[in-house]
Amino acid sequence: MMTMYIIILLTVSSVVAFVAIASAQQQKQQQPEQENYSFLTKWGSEGSGPGQFMGQNDVVPSEEGNYIFVPDYENHRVQKFTSNGTYVIEWGSGSESSADGEFDNPHSVDVDSSGNVYVSDKDNHRIQKFSSNGTFITKWGTEGVGDGQFTHLHGITVDPSSGDVYATDTENFNVQKFDANGNFITKWGSEGAGDGQFSEPEGIDVDSLDNVYVADTGNFRIQVFGLTNVTTSTTSFAAELKSNCQINIRAVCQQ
Repeated sequence: MMTMYIIILLTVSSVVAFVAIASAQQQKQQQPEQENYSFLTKWGSEGSGPGQFMGQNDVVPSEEGNYIFVPDYENHRVQKFTSNGTYVIEWGSGSESSADGEFDNPHSVDVDSSGNVYVSDKDNHRIQKFSSNGTFITKWGTEGVGDGQFTHLHGITVDPSSGDVYATDTENFNVQKFDANGNFITKWGSEGAGDGQFSEPEGIDVDSLDNVYVADTGNFRIQVFGLTNVTTSTTSFAAELKSNCQINIRAVCQQ
């Protein structure tokens, strides 16, 4: 009988040890490999010459990654570089102006799949659209609180699948959505700390699933929004939308 107990004990111990080893191996396989980044290059210095900056707030590569676009805030221009920092071209006269293709403190920039460049022209309260080489295409926006208007235009991003454009307004406490030609689609947000409300929304981006990520700066959080088509609006927040839809909100982005 004692021999049987010993055999059973050894068998159980072997199973426990096997399970522990298998679990450890599984955890090891699930852990992502450590990513290491090394310095590649740099460019730029203070000034107003080609390749110099005075308050750049954003940087974005073209879809292929071969060109880089930078809004040069206090130099009132956009500069284009190759991916290794070689200066290519700039547009904007360098002085505050509301003329087409000119800027008054350009803040953010993004590029669509066709290479068109969208710029949040902050103090002109408008978005401007250009070709990859800076040829003016169109513009939209005026100062105000209505649809398609801005008070403190800040971040801008382009949906990679649809080409729709999203922009944050830190003083109107909202996000506005437009098509690629500037036609207003919808907006959401109000001042506050509740879900779907903002305090100084600044940076914005959209993923391939059309989820919109907003840096809600004054509330010290990230908010994520997803669009779901429904027949009726079920919350006061969703009721602000022009189309029949509901916004699902997570206050914090979770992987």
